Parts: sequence; C-alpha cells; structure tokens
Amino acid sequence: MDIAAPNDADAGDRFMLASRVVGSRQLIVRVAPQLREQMLMELMTPSNIAASVNAVLDAVERESKSAEVERVPRMDESGVWP
Repeated sequence: MDIAAPNDADAGDRFMLASRVVGSRQLIVRVAPQLREQMLMELMTPSNIAASVNAVLDAVERESKSAEVERVPRMDESGVWP
C-alpha cells in the first residue's frame, strides 16, 4: 500500500494506491485524493480505510475479468452512531 504525500507529483490524482498479485493478475485500487480531507472531516481512521481497500480488492479478486473495473464503495456507519 502506498500513500501519496501532499507534495508528491501525483497527489492530485490519488491519495492511496494498493495492489495485490493473484496468479497472473495484478489488482490495483486507486483511492481518490478527496478521501484525505474526508478522513479529517468524518474522523475516519487509517485502519478503516485499509479495511475498505482490502474489501474492494477481495471483491475484484472474485471476478474473472482482467479489464479495468471501477467501484464506488459505500459504507453504512449508522450502526456506530449514538
């Protein structure tokens, strides 16, 4: 997992890049830079982001497609609200 620093050349295009090799396939998840600010506003922890990215990699791994797949994950955090 690679986290882009705010001054990295591609920081405007990504916040995080995670990859996993499965057989002959390389699965890559690119997380948009808007998530950096969203983490601060919603008090989202890095471990929550890592778990979400791993869940996306797991879902894509189950698919047999080798082409690019786009996902917009959605989280229901209402279970932890008071």
